[in-house]
Amino acid sequence: MGQRLGPDHALLATILYPLAGLYQNQKLYEQAMPHIKRALAIQEKELAPDHPAIITSLQGMANLYGNLHQYVQAIALLKRALLIQERTLGFDHPMMVQTLQ
Repeated sequence: MGQRLGPDHALLATILYPLAGLYQNQKLYEQAMPHIKRALAIQEKELAPDHPAIITSLQGMANLYGNLHQYVQAIALLKRALLIQERTLGFDHPMMVQTLQ
């Protein structure tokens, strides 16, 4: 897929993110990290900086950092996700509840 659509096509991020999730489900956190980092990098390059799709990757990476006991990084990512949500979706959007929990 990387050859036809290009290595940074936004669709590739939609596959990398669940792949990272499968590693996380198996508690293989170090193996999950490169996939979720790449998914986020692709989204940041291909989408607007405040695109709502980036929120999911930020939350996933924060969860991964939490599992690795790297709480400073996790908090920073969740704060960034919260800012994007507030700017793009509004404070009363249902997705805000997910981030605030």
